[in-house]
Amino acid sequence: MSQGNNTLVCPKCQKEESYLVSTKKGNQFVCCKQCANLIKAEVKNGQFTGKTESV
Repeated sequence: MSQGNNTLVCPKCQKEESYLVSTKKGNQFVCCKQCANLIKAEVKNGQFTGKTESV
């Protein structure tokens, strides 16, 4: 994951892309455009912290 932008590697398909962050029930998520995997992303002060987990 690159610091300071919305680029991360999907843990399921290993594709690196830019993602839009969406919020559901107070949690930030991104959805992989290739495999539709939901990824919970930690965002603080509007930027990724580098911590992700598959949902």
